[in-house]
Amino acid sequence: MKVLGITGQVGAGKSTILAYLEEKYRAKVIQADQVGHLVMEPDTSCYKQICSLFGEQILAADQKIDRKKLGAIVFAGMCAVCGRGGSSFAGRTLRRDL
Repeated sequence: MKVLGITGQVGAGKSTILAYLEEKYRAKVIQADQVGHLVMEPDTSCYKQICSLFGEQILAADQKIDRKKLGAIVFAGMCAVCGRGGSSFAGRTLRRDL
């Protein structure tokens, strides 16, 4: 089996290329961003670890992780817990599930 990774900025045409590959070549397409959303759903181990590290401040009203709130903490460089595994366990979970 061959594996092909497609990356690019927003609006670069990744989804168009993926749809073409699925239709023309019957390629199996796995979108890492979608898997990333799934592993962060409530009642998953990743969700519990993220909530444990970052607290309820990252949760939306429906108790799902608000990715914008989480991103604001992580990408602003204010993430003291990231050096203690805050970002690595999510990456390990995503790689495992892909």
